[in-house]
Order: sequence, then C-alpha cells, then structure tokens
Amino acid sequence: TFSTTSALVKRLETRKITNSCGAGANDALALPDQLLQLLPEDQDDAAAEALFHDFFPVSPSYTLLDSHGQYSGAPNPRSTDKAHLYQRPDGSNVTLEHWQSAWRRFLDRCETLVVFSPSSQRILTKCYPDMAERITLRPHHVADIPVHPVRIHNSSEICIGILGNIGFHKGIEVIRDAALTFLNTPQVRFVIIGEADLVYVLPPNVVVHGAYDRTDISELAKLYQINRWLIPSIWPETFSFATHDCLATGLPVMCFDLGGQGDAVRAHPNGHVLPFGPGRDPTDDLVQAVREQYQTVLA
Repeated sequence: TFSTTSALVKRLETRKITNSCGAGANDALALPDQLLQLLPEDQDDAAAEALFHDFFPVSPSYTLLDSHGQYSGAPNPRSTDKAHLYQRPDGSNVTLEHWQSAWRRFLDRCETLVVFSPSSQRILTKCYPDMAERITLRPHHVADIPVHPVRIHNSSEICIGILGNIGFHKGIEVIRDAALTFLNTPQVRFVIIGEADLVYVLPPNVVVHGAYDRTDISELAKLYQINRWLIPSIWPETFSFATHDCLATGLPVMCFDLGGQGDAVRAHPNGHVLPFGPGRDPTDDLVQAVREQYQTVLA
C-alpha cells in the first residue's frame, strides 16, 4: 500500500523520486500528489524527475489516441473527448484540464522531464510550454544486434515484415486491412515477427511468427524472405526499439509520419515515411506506397 511505501521511503535521508509510468494505477489522479508526499517536506528542490515512456501525465489516454482510436496531436486541455477524461474509482469524472493540473503539481517539482525522441519533446513542450527548459532529450541506447546481409532471392514477391507485439495502437487494424486489400494478389505477403492481438482475425496472407530473440532478427528476415519492414503504429511512440532494430538490418523501413518511429525512419537512408494526419486513412496510404514502390512486380 502507499502508506507502507511512504513510511519506508521517508526513512531515507537522501531521496530521488522518479516517475516512469503510472498507467494502471487504481486511482491515477491521486498519483501525482502521492509522489509529492514522498519528497522531503523541508526541501523545495528535492530531487525528482519524470520519464516519458508514454504520455500519461498529458492524458489518461497515454497513447494520446482519442475515442475514435485516432491521433490528432496533443489534446486541448478543454477537450471533452471521452478518451481524455478520467473516471476515478468512486465513479466521479475528471476533465483533462483537471488531470493536467494534478500532474503539473508533480512536474513543477521535477528537475528534469526526460523524453526519448524529438517528437516527444515537441508534444510535451506544446502541453507544458512553461517547462520547456527542463525538458531533456535523452534517446535510449540501442544495443547492437547481429546483422547479416539479407539477400532476397525471389524479387517477384513482396514480403513486408512487422517487428514486435502488435495490438490496436501498434497498428494491427492497418495490417489486417492492407492484407485484405492484397488478399487476391499472391505476390504480397505480410509476416509479423512477434505476437498479434488474438482479438483480431488476420487474413491468410499474414503469418504470425510469435516470440523472437533480437539476435535472430536478420536470420528471421532471411527465413521469411522479408524485403521491407513496416512499423504500423498509429500513435506517436516515445522511442520505438523495434524501429531501430529494423533499420539496423539494412532493409527498407516504412512507417507513418509521427512519433519517435517517424524521427528515426526519417533520419535514416533506408527509411520511407508515409503521410499521416487528420482526414487520411493510414491503410490507403500504405497500400498506395506498396503499389508505387513495386509497380513492376504488381504490373
């Protein structure tokens, strides 16, 4: 319980409080004040920091997707979209403005607000512009993986690889709908190196490999004759290790123009960023990109 945690922490003469992720807390609105209670009462400059592995201090929808499952930028504090509202355990509803005010109390005491991609820095600066000077960009270290040249023997087929465990916000509906579009085009296949949310029924031209080890990514690309990677996420990922692992293979990598995945792909010579934004259908943009890039194969 928090009371036990608090009693133990307060015995420490030196403390540094780090908030890394609060999603899933029983009463997440109380969390910022609980974190403040762990700081020494007589120290205004007590060490505290916030790590933005997601956007929970910005919205209860920590991926920033709205109730339609779409990302349209940092939400307005006065938004009435249900995804950006929070219901406490007692059933009372909290506005986004109230939510951000509660988190601001903790963020105001933080020495640094650590983000892991330029995209996250832009989003957080827009939400808390007065804290811009304390927002620190600190990209994750990505450990090297064995990379072996992936030589594609059958250039008449298109095999699009998707790396990681894929659920709604990671773009499984985009994969499903694109695969359905190419269902009667035998030259096009999709392979998920990772797990897929079992709620979704995927068409037969999508293979789900299952769990994998990072050291095997290149070999798996060879096994399935993957000739292009896709990062289908529809939320602004705060970093995306999967994106960096895909880029490391040397194969072309596609993703939508948002988040840490877009930052990484845009900066890489084998990256290809697809348009993304309000009024656009990500599936349509993906299908069009595949058709343009493989005109000869699909002729």
